Formats: sequence, C-alpha cells, structure tokens
Amino acid sequence: MLRCLILFATAGVPVLLALAGCGATMPAPKPRITLTEVPEDIRACARNVVPAPKGKGRMSEADVYRTISALRGSEADKSGCLDRLMALHEADAARLALLLDGAL
Repeated sequence: MLRCLILFATAGVPVLLALAGCGATMPAPKPRITLTEVPEDIRACARNVVPAPKGKGRMSEADVYRTISALRGSEADKSGCLDRLMALHEADAARLALLLDGAL
C-alpha cells in the first residue's frame, strides 16, 4: 500500500504526483461473488403439498386412486423443480470456479 509521492509547486500551488512502480502496488480487487436467486416458481413448487385425505374412516377405492394420482403428479412436479434447482446450482458452481481460477 506504500506509494511514492513527489510534492512540487506549479505556479505556487503545491501538487502531489504519484510515481508508477514505486513501492508496493495496490492489491487486485476481490472478485464479487453473487449466487443466483432461487426463482419463485421453484420455491412455490417446494411449498406445494398434497393435502392429507379427509375423513376418519376408511377411504373408498376411488379416493385411494385419486390420492395416489395426486401424489404421483406432485412427485413429478417436484422432480422437475429439483432438476431446475440443480441446474442453477451447477451453473453457479461452474461460474464460481471460473471466477476463483481468474478466468472471469
């Protein structure tokens, strides 16, 4: 952080002049690391839960099939959301690796 400065006067006004290559140089700026925000649709997907069946007794066969169908659909939706979230993470990790290696 040391710099060589020369003080001289021009037309009676003192002027400081920094000399290049004299003393220690300024450190390189630290890279700015930002991660991608999780999109709201992925957050909503993660919060979406298939409700528990209503009633206290046995479920009818039709209710069982409807519940299984809803659970399968929810599972497929969550798998798609997870795939997108993993892709965002992998892209961030790759960008961070390039940034830390000095390529960016």
